[in-house]
Amino acid sequence: MLSSRTDGTTAGPNEKSKMQDRTGTTAQASTGVTARAFITGLVCSAALAAGTQYGEIFLRSSRLSDDFSTGGALFVFFFLVAGVNALLKSLGRVLAFTPAELILIYVMMMTSCALTGMGLTHYQIPLMATLPYFSTPENDWANLVSPYAKSWIALEDPLACKYFFEGIPKGESIPWGLWLRPLAYWSIFFAAFYFTMIALMVMLRKQWMEHERLIYPIIRAPLDMIEEDGKGGVLSAFFKSPIMWLGFSISALVTSSIGLQAYYDYLPAIDILYPGITLPILQEHIQLRFMISFPVLGFAYLINQDIAFSLWFLDVVVKCIDGVFNLLGIYLQLRINHYGGNSGIFSSTAIGAMLMLVLYGAWIARRHLKDVFRKAFTRAPEVDDSGEIISYRTAVIGTLISVIVMLLWLNAAGLPFGQGALFLFISFVIFIAITRIVVEGGMAACRAPMIAPNFMLYAVGTPALGAQGVTALGYTYGWSSDIRTFLMASVANSLKLLDDERFGGGKRLVFGCIAAALVVSVVVSFWLMLRMAYDVGGVNIHSWFCLGANLLPFNLVSTVVSRPIGVNWGMWSNIGIGASAMGVMTIMRHKFLWWPLHPLGLTVAGSSVMDWTWFSIFLAWLVKVMVLRYGGPGLFRTLRPFFLGMVLGQFVSASLWTMIDGFTGMTDNMIFVI
Repeated sequence: MLSSRTDGTTAGPNEKSKMQDRTGTTAQASTGVTARAFITGLVCSAALAAGTQYGEIFLRSSRLSDDFSTGGALFVFFFLVAGVNALLKSLGRVLAFTPAELILIYVMMMTSCALTGMGLTHYQIPLMATLPYFSTPENDWANLVSPYAKSWIALEDPLACKYFFEGIPKGESIPWGLWLRPLAYWSIFFAAFYFTMIALMVMLRKQWMEHERLIYPIIRAPLDMIEEDGKGGVLSAFFKSPIMWLGFSISALVTSSIGLQAYYDYLPAIDILYPGITLPILQEHIQLRFMISFPVLGFAYLINQDIAFSLWFLDVVVKCIDGVFNLLGIYLQLRINHYGGNSGIFSSTAIGAMLMLVLYGAWIARRHLKDVFRKAFTRAPEVDDSGEIISYRTAVIGTLISVIVMLLWLNAAGLPFGQGALFLFISFVIFIAITRIVVEGGMAACRAPMIAPNFMLYAVGTPALGAQGVTALGYTYGWSSDIRTFLMASVANSLKLLDDERFGGGKRLVFGCIAAALVVSVVVSFWLMLRMAYDVGGVNIHSWFCLGANLLPFNLVSTVVSRPIGVNWGMWSNIGIGASAMGVMTIMRHKFLWWPLHPLGLTVAGSSVMDWTWFSIFLAWLVKVMVLRYGGPGLFRTLRPFFLGMVLGQFVSASLWTMIDGFTGMTDNMIFVI
């Protein structure tokens, strides 16, 4: 089996079966599941959880754990490899972490990032205290929402909610006991939810990695950092590369100029990051944003040219068409909130494209999935699942049980079984589709074109959901709304890391390591966010999470409960159009070599995050076109450290400024958001 490279070339079987260092000796793989690696991974995960709360919530600094690039993990790993491990090597190579151990540590940190920020904590905790505190005669939540919210789903005590948002008086103690009940009930749902995410990636791992040979660009940075130096040095060739440090310096200079200006406002800032410059076209109906995201730029350089071209080109085309539609008064009115695309028409067509992407992917993988289910139910000895972190039997049966648990939980919260099944189906379609986009398209940041709770309102209508069902959907916003990161994508990248030849046996033990990292991260992040909110008041630490995002679901629930909406057949029609367009583009790509558009671009065209990333993807595509045309694959590989250096430069520099802000007391020094 040939393995795919990011420049379109392939590695032969000799390269795949063994690795050789620069002296020609074969590097021996060893298991990374050691006691010290496990403990280090737990400590690093806890540090990431604590740092994310303090940096992003209290200091309101750069968002390092909120995207699929897992910048917080890269920052910690950078200093672990280039600092701590280099020092250990200099004292004696036997003391240093092996590449396999470093892989395990990074896997634990990467999965930790998925839950400590926007992926769960920052939205879930404020949401659970919002309803009693923000209910007013004006919004009438007391009559429109509160009667339909189950008592066990959130914090009910008005005083405890008030203290969460305003701060607890001196002498009072934090009401930890009142939080235990709703958190215990939510832990049942999240245990089933996250196990399903892990199990689905286990079931798809071999299909994506070995049969389709997807490229997983986001894991290149940590893998290059731990590449052994054949000369026996303490640092890898990656850290000795001048071109890497050039890319690092450029992005670090840009981010540092912004961070420094917060202290000395008379100094100029190289402000090419968010929010960038917006170019209005066609009477401002078309808004094209020009900004740079170094992580997006760096990872987009690694992906296939046709994917990169399709991502930015189709997004611009959709923006232009939508602008013309707006000028002509053609629109589909959907409540998309702040999380989907800017257009009801193209948000729903993108959902159709995602649906086709997942269903077609399942069809392509049908033989592999058949083997998975045969192994699960008949123990077929010819099907090998020894390389998975859990057996296929555990994955399949565990998923079935987990789905039943989630359905029962949602039903107890007020969502009817049939609607709950559709809700979970569309939720996991979105999660699988975005995960596919991340591992194939290298998207460091991405969002769903429409979130699952809002989809349900128009898919079945609010009368079919009932007031309790709509309220239950509102409480799912904690994990289903701003999904700029989630566990499934981190697990997919982690499984690719574990597929590295340097990581030997013991993969079944990795599941326990991941589970332990997730538990530690949730406990630390939940505890610290509650502690900070009660100490100084949630409204004083972060206005978006405690005065913005937490209000959106209840505003929506109260609106649709007071003014019910029926099935939106226009949305269903657009979903069909999007699925059909995706099918046609997929057929064209497989039938005709000259076809320039990859169907993956259709799934995110017009989404809000693409407003911020399309230009960086365009620049990466343009540079790669020129490099391959005039320098060939050799120049492409030579320049790869430069682009990965830019990724590291932004994360390391922004993280250091967050640490500086922590020492000086500076707040709102947000250097980048994506």
